[in-house]
Amino acid sequence: MAQTDEFVRGVQVAADRVPSIVLYNERQLKDLKSFCFDRKRGSVLSFDKTFNLGCLYVTVSTYQNMALTRPRTGRSPTFIGPMFVHGRSDVDTYSYFFCRLASRLQDMNFHVCSIFYVTIMRVLNFTAITEKNNSAKTRLN
Repeated sequence: MAQTDEFVRGVQVAADRVPSIVLYNERQLKDLKSFCFDRKRGSVLSFDKTFNLGCLYVTVSTYQNMALTRPRTGRSPTFIGPMFVHGRSDVDTYSYFFCRLASRLQDMNFHVCSIFYVTIMRVLNFTAITEKNNSAKTRLN
């Protein structure tokens, strides 16, 4: 499936880990470039790791599709962006996902999309702090 489906964009397999899978299509990338890197009416690109599939996690990104407006509210609808299926929530795992995305968005001005950068740094910093705390707890036990 990974070799024939354009939605599966990367699979990382390591001996001691559950495979990590990066999922997105070209429309999602085009939307991110159009809506999240627009200085005047840019959308926030957010990431949320709240979905558990058994022993796996699904990190989902979302953004506002600024080309559409809901008639009742006048607001733009939220669309799902790139997703990441993974078994660990550590710096190495998230780095794989964010580096894959960043490589496809390398021609964009990240200063315009500062929320994207801040979000990534917060996730990686939180992950690093959690790993450090878990290591300390293990040593204490």
